[in-house]
Amino acid sequence: MTITDQAKIVYAAGSSSSPAEPDKSQIIALFKMIDALLSSALNGVLIGNAVVYATRSALYADLAHPANRLGIVYNDPTAGYNGIYIKAGSSGSGSWSITSLALPATFAADLSAVIAEVATARGAEVSLVARLSAIVTSITTGDNAVRTTLAAATTPVVDFGQELLYDESGVAGPEKTLYVPRELFARAGGSTALNGSFGTASTPFPNHVAFTITSGSDIATVYVDANDDTNPVKIALVPSGVVQNIAARYFIVAEIWRGVVKSPFPVMRLDENLKSRIQFRYPIAILGDKIRFSAFYHYTRRTGFTLYSPASGDLYWEFDLSTATNSETRYYFDPVAAAAGSAPIKAVSGNAFPMFPRDDRFVFIAASLARSVRTDHQTVGARPGSRHLSMFSRGNDPDRSTLFSANALLADFTSSELTSRGIVRGVTGIEAFYGEDLPPDMPLEGWYFVRCYVHTPVVDPETGEGVYYTPRLYFLDAGGNALTTEGGANSYFGLAKEKRLSVDTAIFVGFARYKFTSRPVRYNIGAYQDPGTMCTFGGAQLYAGVNIGGYIFPEEWPTPSDMDALYGGKHYSIAGRPLPFFVPSMLSGKRNVSTLPLLTIRCAASADADTPYFLSGAGTLELDYARAGSSMLFETQGGPEGAGRRARRTVANARVSAPVAGSAAILGFGDSIGNRSVLGKASAKMSAVGISPTFIGSIQQNDGLMGECREGWEWQDFYHGETQFPPVTNVAAYLALAADGTGSDRRQGHNPWVRPATGGDPVGKVFYGHIFDFAWGLSRLGLALPTHVMINFGTNDINQRSPAMSLAQAKTGLGILVSSIRAAGANIQIGVGLPAIPRSASSDQKWVEEQVPMIRAIIDYVRTLADDKVNVLPFWAHMSTDTDWVETTLFVDENATVARVSDELHPNEQNRHMMAEVIAAWVANTI
Repeated sequence: MTITDQAKIVYAAGSSSSPAEPDKSQIIALFKMIDALLSSALNGVLIGNAVVYATRSALYADLAHPANRLGIVYNDPTAGYNGIYIKAGSSGSGSWSITSLALPATFAADLSAVIAEVATARGAEVSLVARLSAIVTSITTGDNAVRTTLAAATTPVVDFGQELLYDESGVAGPEKTLYVPRELFARAGGSTALNGSFGTASTPFPNHVAFTITSGSDIATVYVDANDDTNPVKIALVPSGVVQNIAARYFIVAEIWRGVVKSPFPVMRLDENLKSRIQFRYPIAILGDKIRFSAFYHYTRRTGFTLYSPASGDLYWEFDLSTATNSETRYYFDPVAAAAGSAPIKAVSGNAFPMFPRDDRFVFIAASLARSVRTDHQTVGARPGSRHLSMFSRGNDPDRSTLFSANALLADFTSSELTSRGIVRGVTGIEAFYGEDLPPDMPLEGWYFVRCYVHTPVVDPETGEGVYYTPRLYFLDAGGNALTTEGGANSYFGLAKEKRLSVDTAIFVGFARYKFTSRPVRYNIGAYQDPGTMCTFGGAQLYAGVNIGGYIFPEEWPTPSDMDALYGGKHYSIAGRPLPFFVPSMLSGKRNVSTLPLLTIRCAASADADTPYFLSGAGTLELDYARAGSSMLFETQGGPEGAGRRARRTVANARVSAPVAGSAAILGFGDSIGNRSVLGKASAKMSAVGISPTFIGSIQQNDGLMGECREGWEWQDFYHGETQFPPVTNVAAYLALAADGTGSDRRQGHNPWVRPATGGDPVGKVFYGHIFDFAWGLSRLGLALPTHVMINFGTNDINQRSPAMSLAQAKTGLGILVSSIRAAGANIQIGVGLPAIPRSASSDQKWVEEQVPMIRAIIDYVRTLADDKVNVLPFWAHMSTDTDWVETTLFVDENATVARVSDELHPNEQNRHMMAEVIAAWVANTI
């Protein structure tokens, strides 16, 4: 019966009207049960946690126990001394006092019986362990397998009270030293155990013994000799001191090979967080196919900081980036080469040595694969937000700069290193400074990046190198006074030499944080000079703003036409079909609506009695064709810092009225944008005004028409600039494939427009042994000569390639395709265009850095070609960047939907209609 069961009987509830009254004898019986059970449980615990002696005198003699330890005396001649005791005082002092707790009556008899059984079991041996060993030996004599098993069972056991310490780099003392704790416990089989502090205390760590590796091969074994009770921890250096007979008496503490420590015990490397490291003075610059590493500090605890700089005096070492997709290039610091006077940063490709991180002599910096760079260091140029266009709009156009020092003079550069880069004019004089106003929202605190190209007339006869006045950057207030940064000693920022171009020409650069207490209004770049030794400064670039690591690519300036409206030489329209202009899509800066330059379309009065026509705005403009003449001026004004400047572009106004009689055979070259119903919409619009269009090609577009708009294709895919889409060698097999514009196993995955090159083909148009040949392609595909060829590439180039590469592919493709099409037919109308992209944080930057340069390349190519039948199709100018792009809905609240642009490449239905209107107007005016 449990205590609870007994309690239910004693304290029975009874009825509510007559509650039960427990009998006192029953209550006493219940508590006796509790007392008995408690005493039994307590005795079991006490006996299992007590010091046991036969007599009280023996217990009193043993004070080496902490306070509150229990003791048992079970067979003292004085019966009153037997019982349970408790210790008072610390170990080694104090006293024992008996408690009121009693031992079980049979305790002494039971203990005596156990002792007698142990004595019988051990026989003549001193212990049960010795008795067991003797029995096993007698049974297994001559049995090698059993003897080996027993030997393994008695392998030495070692334990340390602390961690092992390994000092590879000499942080605390000699290099390659292992510090082993002196406090250890060890035993080997039946040998006497080691338990204590052994060996000689090391200087840096008195609780450890030091073992330094001195062998040439850097291989060593540290072990415990359990039979040595003076210096049990030892070291064996390979090959002279290899440890033998390990199982009998030795225990391996650690194996060390080339700085790698393997041990069953915890090992703390003293230099784990203090390994050699490098800190670059400037961020790693990623420039297209190049990567630049600046001067850097190399740090170790042993040597401290060491500065390494290019021997040429440049700010950077420059390497080629890995452009292959299957071969990685690793860039690393080689201290051995640096100590010998060679270049400290090296590059290796493929599986070449060194492989990281096994060899700690080298410091890994970065790796590149297919122009993609991976590194733990700060980078500029490729990281989002780290590359900027120069805010110095006239940095390479000093004649039109708005701010000069009083004693600055304009001068022509004569250095071929500068003129070949398009830097032809600069400033000189005793105050050779030029600059501009800053934007009104210039932050008081941020980061600046400045670059300036300098030519000097003075060469040091001893060094043979140019002597320069170091250019400076000044931030000025409204009164022209130089501002001093908060807490700064100077009122200017000095530049350092970035790169030596020749004996008398160099590039200087500066990059740092700034903080002002009042807002700077303008800036100046240049130097104060002495007469007779004056340098010329030009090609200046500047970024100042909140983005840390803001970087401007070398030789990247706003061009003199940076204010021009992005439009071709002709505007085509059809009477009765509106074709609005979207101003944000026509201006290179485009993105800050509050400071967007104004676009004005104006036409002169045809006679004195007429009124000139003006149309101005920064949003959407719809032309009044009844008042617009045959020639229009697209005029833009500068932004806030240059509102007094104007840029004008003359555009012919070509307009036709419906119905338009005639037919057109149209071949459309393009990508996924053209494949997705643009041609079908253009066909419907042309049919609506009386044109009979026919679309030709070998690909069936998704609207059912034929063409050559292929999903995912770039400019270079058509002229075979890369080999992912193989040339068609068997036309019948090609035409037997599925005809749609998607899928590499269909016609889309093969190029029928390139043929094997022959000896007479222009070398610059031959790629991988093939050349684009329009007439040859028409013939082999059985296609008639078209009246119109539309070319609409570039979106995939921009999306998949670097800015420099995408622009180069567009320029190359223009020259190859347009010339080949013209050679096939002198009267073929050729239209070249590029779509707009939507507003978003990423595409806004892409617009400025990639889309605009490609649009300019198309406009400039058509203008320079001067072929009246080759025209710009300005899709971008007639597409909205604010609405009608592929979106993902985020949530719906009553009648309002919140969404985000999820596809920045493909226009939606309304913008595809606008592209189709441009095509229809072009065909209608050129049929």
